[in-house]
Amino acid sequence: MADIRIKDLTTTALSPAADDYDEMDGATNGSRKILTRLKYAAEFAQRVGSGQVISDGATTNRALIQTPGARGNLAGGVSATWRGLVTVPTSNPVTTLGLFAVQSSATVLGGIFSLCCFIGTTGAISIEQQGTPVNTHINKIIYPAFRATYSGQTGILEVYITPSAVVVRWNDVDISSAFSSANIGTPPPWLDPTLVGTFQLTGYNWPAGPAPLGCWINGALTTADREYWRATGNAPYWVAAGGSQALAISSDFSAGVDGFGAAQGAVVGNVDGIGGVDNVLELNTAGGTGAATSRDIGLGNLVGRTIRLRFDVYRPSANTTGTHINIRDGGSGLLTPTLDFVPVADTWTSYDVVLPMSNSTSALQFRLAIGATTGGALGTGDKAYFKNVRVNLMGALSLPGVQPIPVIDDWTGLGGNAARLVGMTPVTDNRYFRISADTASSAAGGVALLGGDILDSTRDVIDTMEQSTTGTPTVSVGHLTGSLTTYKASAALVAGINPTTLVTRKLAGNQVWVASSTTDTVRTTITGHRTN
Repeated sequence: MADIRIKDLTTTALSPAADDYDEMDGATNGSRKILTRLKYAAEFAQRVGSGQVISDGATTNRALIQTPGARGNLAGGVSATWRGLVTVPTSNPVTTLGLFAVQSSATVLGGIFSLCCFIGTTGAISIEQQGTPVNTHINKIIYPAFRATYSGQTGILEVYITPSAVVVRWNDVDISSAFSSANIGTPPPWLDPTLVGTFQLTGYNWPAGPAPLGCWINGALTTADREYWRATGNAPYWVAAGGSQALAISSDFSAGVDGFGAAQGAVVGNVDGIGGVDNVLELNTAGGTGAATSRDIGLGNLVGRTIRLRFDVYRPSANTTGTHINIRDGGSGLLTPTLDFVPVADTWTSYDVVLPMSNSTSALQFRLAIGATTGGALGTGDKAYFKNVRVNLMGALSLPGVQPIPVIDDWTGLGGNAARLVGMTPVTDNRYFRISADTASSAAGGVALLGGDILDSTRDVIDTMEQSTTGTPTVSVGHLTGSLTTYKASAALVAGINPTTLVTRKLAGNQVWVASSTTDTVRTTITGHRTN
């Protein structure tokens, strides 16, 4: 089977230009210049979230801890970007500092099948993908002089990862050439399919002071994206709207057409024996002159959003004119640039593409065509076959929103799982908070939302609570394992959103416990405010 992947465009690092400087009169020895645009960029506009997080420098295993779930699962990804605000320590650390980590543990940095970026006790920065056994097979790059070179500086660190390469930028300048390979054993690919991403940690064991604050994006930023982010202080729309590694469409056609309909011609599901493959979707002309199939992605208005599309296609050599596969956005017209493919005849070819969406119907169309612009009639009996159609949204897997409580909200449009701060204090002028997190346990004593202290009972008040689920579990909410009805009496939920009538808005403790009669996933969302 042929495998064809549309690679991300290369980008050009930005450098100071003449118009980046402002004149200041009255300076000694003539006029003084300040690098206004880049200074603004580094200090303000490039922040990925609002506010700061301050490490206490003392608590064991202190970090920002997030459980990303399927949405944030980077295993086997085609690319991923970590971008965050980092203050480089002024001296070599006495213990290893984790800038970011994707791993199985919330308390120990690294481990088998982990992906980590850290500063060691010599001041070197390393990025490594672990295999198994631990420390036996490692894909690793290292920059020995990183801490000394950028000592005390605050800037944007960006790490772009594909299965075969890593690109590192500091304040949008490519510094990858300063890194060298330090592989051990048989190194696994970056973003290895076995990567375990139960937890995503940021600022692990960071020294006292500002801790790193960043986000994962399941794709690549362009130069224009960085410039926009820097100039406005806002992430590009496709990033801020939110991405997900969970599939919006996953069609193998073993059960039929799976929602794909004929825009022209006809479709037939569960066709067997095509190039040695069974259960495929057939697209044919059905006696007409055209053939196209489409399906709504089911994610609402996707104008301005970006999706990743993967599919396998088979083009018979018996086709007389239908040799091209076009991809349209909702059938409203060809994308720009045109997505046009000419699969090898009589073999299955795999495609993996990233494309912007411009149609509010959020439909996706495959079209058998004679050329890149679909003009002309197809030959009678021309066909194409499809298998393994997969679609997911591209964007930030979480955007950190600092709140007055030790919980970092996800500020993407998708509003995913919150993260908990351990040994770190949020600093913000925001007086309101939101906690949104999943539980999936029928443990008799309930489970603590986000696993620990998330509120201050002497300062915080709950305003609202909602719970969402797909099942009908009986759920209660309290403040301790032995006090499980403090805030919500035990009652059955219905599928969908369940507004809660609170027993009390006054906190009885710093934790929130959720008890459920089943293991159905229940998302609990709490809003509130800090009184002082």
